[in-house]
Order: sequence, then C-alpha cells, then structure tokens
Amino acid sequence: MKISVAADERTGVAGEVVEELRRRGHEPLPHGALADGERDDWAWASEAAARDVAEGRAEQAVVCCWTCTGASIAANKVTGVRAALCTD
Repeated sequence: MKISVAADERTGVAGEVVEELRRRGHEPLPHGALADGERDDWAWASEAAARDVAEGRAEQAVVCCWTCTGASIAANKVTGVRAALCTD
C-alpha cells in the first residue's frame, strides 16, 4: 500500500514511522523534512500528503508535527480528506 508520510522534522517519530511502514511491506511517500528538497513546514507538508490521498497517489497518509494538531487541521483543508488526531 502507498502511504504518504509528512513531517516538519526528520528526527523522532516520523522517521520511525517511515521505517516501520517499509518493514511491513508498504511504500511510504515522504513529504516535508522527510523528502530532500521539499519545504519542511508542517502546514505545507501535511497538505502535500493529504493531496496524495485526494488525488489517488496514496491510499492513506500519516502527518506529523510537534503536537499533530496543526498537521491534522492542514490535512483536513484538502477536499475529500478526513484527518484525525490520534494518540496512544
């Protein structure tokens, strides 16, 4: 499954999410700080990941920022996308 992943930092949970998705046989599509040459602000990266889903390039997306509140709000601004803030 193609899963878009966006983050504003290359450290922390986001990198681990990408590696775990690969380990489980998925194809992560990186955005923001996870992709060389892309903008790394959370609003832009989260919107890019959400557009991947809305436009059919990915089946799902994971968006990350410091609290993930802003990332989920940015993703929800894309027509056809519903993002939720999830914690453990």
